[in-house]
Amino acid sequence: ALSVMRWESAFLVALHDRIGSLLGRPRAAVALRSPEVSQRVRAVREAVDGWMVRDSLGSLVFVATMWLTAAGGLIIVGTWRWWVGVIIAAAFLWSAKLSARWSDSVDDDLLDVTGTDRARAAYLRTLVVERSGARELRVFGIHAVVTERWRQTWLRAMREVWAMRRGRAWAVGGSALAVMVAHLGALALLVWDAWAGRISVGAVATVVAGLTSLASFGNQGDSGLSVRAGGAAVAALDALDESVDAAQKPARPVDPSSQAGEI
Repeated sequence: ALSVMRWESAFLVALHDRIGSLLGRPRAAVALRSPEVSQRVRAVREAVDGWMVRDSLGSLVFVATMWLTAAGGLIIVGTWRWWVGVIIAAAFLWSAKLSARWSDSVDDDLLDVTGTDRARAAYLRTLVVERSGARELRVFGIHAVVTERWRQTWLRAMREVWAMRRGRAWAVGGSALAVMVAHLGALALLVWDAWAGRISVGAVATVVAGLTSLASFGNQGDSGLSVRAGGAAVAALDALDESVDAAQKPARPVDPSSQAGEI
């Protein structure tokens, strides 16, 4: 446990150092003038300070343990009918992938879809909620106007995100139904084999335990979310590096002869 905590601390220090070096580059301010880039910087800093990235390495150990448990269950089920274990494992993996895509969209859609509207809504919220700004708004009698502008801007930014999430939720529900059908079919086939005497009662108990452990191929909950958040933070830092590098490149000089030809 202490080793994992040391790894997590070293990982967080490395991420903060990378953010500091990125923002300290000579022409970083040029890239930060873009609302999208500044929004991504803010999102990365919030993610690094959050519990998901902080616990990502410890969660990685837990997820690896669960996958080893699922692999053992797959071997056990394979001693009965190998293709049953493959089908159930594939169903769980498919369901986990769709669930992960949906849960990751909670953060990704906010960055990729909302763009400037979300940053503007965050600024208006600061004016309405924080003490200094709210006092000034009430003194000048425009608190209700700014509040309504905040509400409209935030709803405009989020409507498209909500529509995308609703479409993905149907896919997650369908994958969960596929997992349930695969499990019920495997149990029915196991009961049929036991009734026909093709498998002993002790073997039935062992196979049932193996079938149960296959669920570890599925969604890992907060631990899986934390692992993906750590990877997403590193990927977001890579994208920010590219944005700042692009801003640091000097503009291409204009050929005077081409301008003379145009004149």
